[in-house]
Amino acid sequence: MNTPTTGYYCLIQYCPDRMRLEAANIGVLLFCPARNYLQARIAPTNRRINQFFGAEAGDVKQISAMKKILEHRLKAESQVIRDVEGLQRFAELLANEIVITEPRTMLVEEPEVELSQLYEQLVGRFIKKEPAERQIAETAH
Repeated sequence: MNTPTTGYYCLIQYCPDRMRLEAANIGVLLFCPARNYLQARIAPTNRRINQFFGAEAGDVKQISAMKKILEHRLKAESQVIRDVEGLQRFAELLANEIVITEPRTMLVEEPEVELSQLYEQLVGRFIKKEPAERQIAETAH
């Protein structure tokens, strides 16, 4: 068991109209500066977005591409972001329908475990399980 340290979590949300501020949680990010840990877990499908927005969800291929781009940018920025202010600056630079919420403080002992728990609590439990073949087809679109 690791010594608890200060961490920050953010929701990753799909918000097709920022003026309306309506958003669907599609992922979660966990940042622990003392452990140089910055990881995100993003829903592999767009099911939650479709459940939340229905016909107004937008282009599924474009949404999937935006999620992939965010994953790649976070991976690259994980070596550069050193403090919560840096994380906030990164989030402010996002210019599409995917947004990262303000960081919220939490104590972190096992980052990987706690990232999984946050994802399940804030995103995963709202996504009904689908047959594997449909999930694969949806992520391909």
